[in-house]
Amino acid sequence: MKRLLIFFILIGLTAVLGCDKAEDFDSLAKAGLEAYQEADYNEAVHLIGKALHLEPSDRDMLYHMGLSFARLDLLDSALVYMHRADILYPADYEINKELFRLCSLTEDYECALEAVRMMIANGDSEKMFWIPLADLNFFLGKYQLARKYYQLLINDDPNEGRYRWNLSECYAKMDRPDEAVRVLTEAVDRLGPNPVAYSQIAVNYIT
Repeated sequence: MKRLLIFFILIGLTAVLGCDKAEDFDSLAKAGLEAYQEADYNEAVHLIGKALHLEPSDRDMLYHMGLSFARLDLLDSALVYMHRADILYPADYEINKELFRLCSLTEDYECALEAVRMMIANGDSEKMFWIPLADLNFFLGKYQLARKYYQLLINDDPNEGRYRWNLSECYAKMDRPDEAVRVLTEAVDRLGPNPVAYSQIAVNYIT
């Protein structure tokens, strides 16, 4: 009988401790989010860090820990938490949106490109991302894909010179100087004389 009583007491203590832990997490999470909303990012990191010690896989805590570090301009630390959140919640739109921003800032172009792919998979129009898709693929040396998106951008906005210069550079990188010259010549015809375009035409003719 005595052993049975001790057993039930232990069960009761476990339940009470479990409730305290849950309440403690909730209070820390709430206080951490309030600190974030009030732009007290150091306090947010402190409180959210305590909450994550209790619930290491909580989506909102991981996400806001990353945001807090980003607001403190500690981008490497921000990425640690955003990557952890992405591993646990790979299809989360907000996480991928922030990953795209952070990875672009830190020049992790493969990460940024993967985040764009996930946002498109979540329902965003690919057209919204033509510029980053063109630029990121160019930075990664994927010139065929970059060429595709720069051409789409030119078709959509024929008077934006940057797209034409970058398209010509794609052709040059792909060892297609004739196409590079064609793009540059069309740019001059449409946008007017440009010293950079003329110098690039000369370079591609020599090549």
